[in-house]
Amino acid sequence: MMKIPEIVLEDEKVIFSEESKVAWKAEKKKLRKKDLILQDERVYMIILYTFIKTDIISNNHYQEFLQLSKNSVLLDLRKVKEICERYKIDLIYSRNSGYELKGEEYDIRSLVSYSIGKILSLTIGEWLINYIFESWEYTSNKEIINKVIIKLSKEYNVTFTYDRIKEVIYFFDFLQKRKNSFKLNFDDKDIKYLEQHPLYKMSHFIVKDIFYKNCEKEKIYITIRLLSALQGNEKVYEEEFFKEVTKNIIARVQAITGIVFENPKELFDNLFEHLVPAYFRIKFDIVSKNPYTAQIMEEYNELYYLVEKGLEPLAELTGKAIPEDEVAYFTVHFGGFLSLNREEKRTYKGLSICPNGISSSLIMRTQLKELFPSIVFSSVHSLEEAKALRIEDYDMVFSTTYFQTEKQLFLTKPILNKVEQEILKTEVSQNFDIEVGIQNLDIQKLIKAIEQHATIENRKELYESISNILYETDRNYEGGKNLTELLQEDLIKFTNKKMEWQEAISIAADPLLKEGYINGNYINAMISMVKKMGAYIVLAPKVAVPHARPEEGVAKLGVSLLHLDQPVDFNMDSEYDEDKEVKLIFILAAVDSTGHLKALKQLSKILEDEENITELIDATNARELFNKINEILER
Repeated sequence: MMKIPEIVLEDEKVIFSEESKVAWKAEKKKLRKKDLILQDERVYMIILYTFIKTDIISNNHYQEFLQLSKNSVLLDLRKVKEICERYKIDLIYSRNSGYELKGEEYDIRSLVSYSIGKILSLTIGEWLINYIFESWEYTSNKEIINKVIIKLSKEYNVTFTYDRIKEVIYFFDFLQKRKNSFKLNFDDKDIKYLEQHPLYKMSHFIVKDIFYKNCEKEKIYITIRLLSALQGNEKVYEEEFFKEVTKNIIARVQAITGIVFENPKELFDNLFEHLVPAYFRIKFDIVSKNPYTAQIMEEYNELYYLVEKGLEPLAELTGKAIPEDEVAYFTVHFGGFLSLNREEKRTYKGLSICPNGISSSLIMRTQLKELFPSIVFSSVHSLEEAKALRIEDYDMVFSTTYFQTEKQLFLTKPILNKVEQEILKTEVSQNFDIEVGIQNLDIQKLIKAIEQHATIENRKELYESISNILYETDRNYEGGKNLTELLQEDLIKFTNKKMEWQEAISIAADPLLKEGYINGNYINAMISMVKKMGAYIVLAPKVAVPHARPEEGVAKLGVSLLHLDQPVDFNMDSEYDEDKEVKLIFILAAVDSTGHLKALKQLSKILEDEENITELIDATNARELFNKINEILER
């Protein structure tokens, strides 16, 4: 057991005495590396260790490096080979060269970059990287590289996302130490484009100042890496196709989710900032590890699914499928713009600091606004931005990392689960006169009552279970009711009349109008939205889903459906497309940004298969069509 002097907490700061620091250094030397390094990270350490090798590597070298037995190393090497296969790389052994990574240079670098990201996601990540360097008697040059990039970024007036440029800096550190680099291959079209980019000039100085060489292919590669970490800026990315794809994605996500986002200019600017570097990451196979992907897919299940469908314009532009981690970032981004539809008097000013990137910052601010509707929140994406603010600009700070401030600091995460939300609400209410609801008080009372009559074995799990029950009717992103709960049989109509699209929308919405779901203003708003946004409401061949904002005339959540014997032309002013000859019009009346997402996810799944669409079109009456929808959903 470690014997170190007492650690003191003063003014919410942890104080280590000089005696404590000396004692820790002594104890640290006694720690065995194999006790700190787990199998999951060992495989990535082997990859990085091999990448910068200065001598022949045998099994004995790996044993010494990892402090493991021969058999344990052999098991790890099998896992390394499995990971290498995903990147079309071989880990091979020969007597003359020992263990080596063999494959295309670009693929090897992609594997190394991914491995660095995995290591840096760990609490001891930086320590592990330094350990790898020390094993080859290297010293990290990340501070020097960081200074070069900061200097050049100021000269070229560009901003990088903190977490991504950190990974790039470490990658450059590894690349700098590699003894043998092989030929990089790029498409001529990509070379021509990248050589014209403003950051190509910046890459020239990085190659010269960091890698001490003058290789054109290396400049191209460094340009790609910088672009993948850059915070998008219209001054840097002047190409119209980036702006066009941003507009197309917003329009498509609005159509698929049935949400008309507020603040369209802010949404465009923020999406543009995220989308452009994402384009370069996806196009050039640079993996961006999102530590919150699993949580986002669980917490925002329906929204994640629908946003993934909305990203088709980006998939078409890159020619590649969008990775899960990237979809999760976009989901967080759009989730940050969901309207809360809740007006309350604002009494305090809060500062939200999240250096993890603009998407994480958006979702953090949105979640904080939900938890504390009486606080006016402003957000920044770096500690430097926060330091530049006046102290009177905020009353409290919510941050994902420590920030020196005279005001009350609440350390949090970009995405909180329900228990973490309750804990944060309690902490804030104890320091400020803010009404945060009664859930936290009720839970404590319930636990005390239970404790009087039973033994509580796991207080945290009990707290979470009760919290989940209390939040069951609270606003969430899981989307509420099923499609067949919203689309009743009496809301389905058939017509054999030939008509224009404006009339078709009116007739399709008529059942909702008669039953009091909407008023006439909503129909006019839907028609105006189609005129403004174009035919993005045609979500699948022969199927349209018009909608408008809830405040434009929606009284309650509902869906109606019009079946047309004679197709309605939604081609508008665009090039003719047979798929836009619509025969099914689903009218969505949403009361908020989330209550309908589950139903739209189900509808989207139906529309994925053209055979399903054909079955719906072939129905001859409302009962048959309603039953067919149920049947497809149950398959």
